[in-house]
Amino acid sequence: MKKLSLIVMSLSHMFIDIYNNVLPVLLPLFVLQFSLSYTQVGLVVALFSISSSLVQPIFGFISDRWRTNWFLPGGILGVSILASLLGLAPNYSFLMVAIGLMGISSAIFHPRGLTSASLASGERRGLGVSIFTLGGNIGFALGPILAAFVVLHWGLRGTVFLLIPGIIITALTFYLRRHFYQVPQRELRTEKEHPFSQLPLSEFLVLCSLVTLRAWAVQGIVAFLPLYLQNREVPLHMAGNLLSAFLFSG
Repeated sequence: MKKLSLIVMSLSHMFIDIYNNVLPVLLPLFVLQFSLSYTQVGLVVALFSISSSLVQPIFGFISDRWRTNWFLPGGILGVSILASLLGLAPNYSFLMVAIGLMGISSAIFHPRGLTSASLASGERRGLGVSIFTLGGNIGFALGPILAAFVVLHWGLRGTVFLLIPGIIITALTFYLRRHFYQVPQRELRTEKEHPFSQLPLSEFLVLCSLVTLRAWAVQGIVAFLPLYLQNREVPLHMAGNLLSAFLFSG
């Protein structure tokens, strides 16, 4: 196990998911600034979800076939820059473009990041990937707290300060990027040996359905809980803390 590589990958995953979850705390401020309806808020959330998830297989396909170790620092840098610009958005259209590009930057990072964490883990792949995943989960839970802290002290335009840790972790990942790349040895498989040939399709579809339903519920709470609490006259920084507490609970 390459401990340094795995630690850096896990930290990178943590920071990129911190940025991925600052939006819910900022949404109530965007509602006030741009007079957004709940439909427009939903479109913002949907755009980020689609751009950050549905295009991941494309970048996974690319990273399997070409040398894409630049995906790691590039994805982190893209997300951190775009997250820092959210508070400077002059209008709703700019916000939508920034959110879409931010989601794509996140999608660039994750397939290559998971592969690199797996390779760095050596024979202890289960442990290594779980540490990498834990880093992302911690970051996703910390995002609302960090966003609330920034807004509380510097206002919406304070998101520019989010760029500082992004540059640091990008530089570290860029410096170590050669250690994250390894050409996998391709093995020829017969039809019977193909991993999908014995896949229980019905059970797989049921599992995908359950995961999808859970994601809908969790994403709905994450996106709209701060808005709901704001309408109940809960301070925004407290709403961010409560959202993080919800995410830390599981």
